[in-house]
Amino acid sequence: MRGTTFPLLLSTLCHLSLAIPWSAQNQHPFAPVPKSPEITGTVTSERQDAVKEAFLFAWNGYKNYSWGADENRPVSNTPSNSRNGWGATIVDSLDTLWLMGLQDDFALARKHVAKINWRDTRKNLVDAFETNIRYIGGLLGAYDLSGDHLFLDKAIELADLLLPIFDSPTGLPYQFIDFSSGQPVKSGYPRGASILAEIGSFQLEFTHISQLTGNWTYHHKAQRANDFFDGLRRTHQYPPGLFPILVDIDNGEFTTTQITYGGLGDSFYEYLIKQFILSDGTNDQLHRLSLESVQSLEKYLLSSPVNRTDLVFLAQLVDGKQRNGMDELVCL
Repeated sequence: MRGTTFPLLLSTLCHLSLAIPWSAQNQHPFAPVPKSPEITGTVTSERQDAVKEAFLFAWNGYKNYSWGADENRPVSNTPSNSRNGWGATIVDSLDTLWLMGLQDDFALARKHVAKINWRDTRKNLVDAFETNIRYIGGLLGAYDLSGDHLFLDKAIELADLLLPIFDSPTGLPYQFIDFSSGQPVKSGYPRGASILAEIGSFQLEFTHISQLTGNWTYHHKAQRANDFFDGLRRTHQYPPGLFPILVDIDNGEFTTTQITYGGLGDSFYEYLIKQFILSDGTNDQLHRLSLESVQSLEKYLLSSPVNRTDLVFLAQLVDGKQRNGMDELVCL
């Protein structure tokens, strides 16, 4: 979700880090960070202009060649629809348009959003995770910035259609849903397992809808995932706060031993910290889960090449042993 500010996120990370024993913090010491040169207002303005110019280049390409589609293919300048054809780029760009002061384009995007029919899925299954983070997250960010109730109303419409994904025996979400029938659909992984990153990436948006509407059904549905993982603490055979990336949603059993902060695991850990921020730092469960995950990351996942302790990577765990390999999604 896009309502989190970087200063608040950084302060929370620092708070969590201070709770980690000094010996653990210095298991892999980093070189001192050089002091940044003083940045003048002129430099800041130039950088802002450069970012805005880059955004407008991409935005205008999409607007000119693929308006209304999910994406624009940048080489062929042809449309692509990987997110049910509702205009993912438009919804995902709403907050950026607002923050950059591009009010004419924001108004144009609003007109598109007003016409979206969520039930028109082009006869495809709906990926619940992607739909939540791209569409519901984008709409809530636009509402928080603009106060325009259209965006909140559209987010609620979509969240209502997604609710059946939580109707599993464990309360953990299915990966897909068929909007035409309202039936949730399991993943293609063995035993129809759901992905850790996806299981843990509904709570921000659904809790925020509850905060805005006073209807706590959304929060309670998504919260069951937090309760599930918190409930494993006494019987969990893995490092505290770290969980394998695939879960059988019928019985809650993990179907792999692989643990990673990278792809398939990443946003589970990201959302723990952001949920703690959303609670104004008052939720003990989220504080505990976040802290344990960071402590175990330091203890079990950090890795350096032989004779290069100045380089630190984030490994994976497979069968309890480190496996060297770090993808770009580790950078939360």
